[in-house]
Amino acid sequence: MAQDRFVYWEGDAPGVAEIGAMLDDYLGGFAVRRTLQNCRHTVVLVGQQSNPHRRVGPIVETPGGDSFNLGSVWDDGGERWIEVFVDDDNVDVLTRMADPATCALADGFTQLMARRWKGRIERD
Repeated sequence: MAQDRFVYWEGDAPGVAEIGAMLDDYLGGFAVRRTLQNCRHTVVLVGQQSNPHRRVGPIVETPGGDSFNLGSVWDDGGERWIEVFVDDDNVDVLTRMADPATCALADGFTQLMARRWKGRIERD
């Protein structure tokens, strides 16, 4: 499942290059490759997806009463990445089928941008 983290700018919006520079400096050695296509930065992270529930496999109940085994949520061993889409008044930090470590990095970058450029965070 994809998760979007939007940062809406309250004042002056940063440019694509500024966001790319901050992304590079934020990820440091975690990023293996970064590409820019139009207004999208794609960062492929070092290593493969992890699954912290694989060996403990808890059963989790959702608020709706459904339950599932978290051990089957992530595709162990796959590539992991973060996409950053830059628009005029916002940035979308997107993860797709991401492990918890990738989501934590995406959340941290979202918070960093919001603090630096006085943005408001919304999640989809």
